[in-house]
Amino acid sequence: GAVCDVGEHGAVCGVGEHGALYDVGEDGAVCEVGEHGAVYGVGEHGAVYDVGEHGAVCDVGEHGAVCGVGEHGAVYDVGEHGAVCDVGEHGAVCDVGEHGAVCTVGEHGVVCDVGEHGAVCDVGEHGAVCDVGEQGVVCDVGEHGAVCNVGEHGALCEVGKHGAVCDFGEHGAVCGVGEHGAVYDVGEHGAVYDVGEHGAVCDVGNMELFVTLGNMELF
Repeated sequence: GAVCDVGEHGAVCGVGEHGALYDVGEDGAVCEVGEHGAVYGVGEHGAVYDVGEHGAVCDVGEHGAVCGVGEHGAVYDVGEHGAVCDVGEHGAVCDVGEHGAVCTVGEHGVVCDVGEHGAVCDVGEHGAVCDVGEQGVVCDVGEHGAVCNVGEHGALCEVGKHGAVCDFGEHGAVCGVGEHGAVYDVGEHGAVYDVGEHGAVCDVGNMELFVTLGNMELF
């Protein structure tokens, strides 16, 4: 319209609700020229510098254009998993869940963090769930390898040829706990419960415990 004055940013076309109108651009009336460019209006989160694909750009923050202000802070973008609130050390932070910042959505579900053993997918009853392996959920990495679960006899470290390995005892891998104690192996005479000075202590069906010494059976 009519040029009323010449201000610091150029010709003044009129006076709008936010002050002097210097121009009318493609996104509306230009009220001012701010540090990030032309100011088109004043929105609920402050000055509107541009109208981007995700809505009005209110500011330009350290991670790029700020599209809005969400419940967890500035929204920089809207990604495939929702609003991006921040950019953390493990990538874009999409949300803040009950277990901490949600960095991405991986093959096993929401990834809350990246811990010392890999991506943390959840926090279960036995601690952080780091991965889902072939034997089940990996809760931790212990001294004998990945802990896949916590069973009735303790942590399941592995699945061996005799079944789940619950622990590693003084005589080797513990496969289970039988009526005579820890089962270390399954030999030719049955379950091996102990290794004594005369050899392996086994069990055969309904017979009592016996000890094998070479080819001789000592009952």
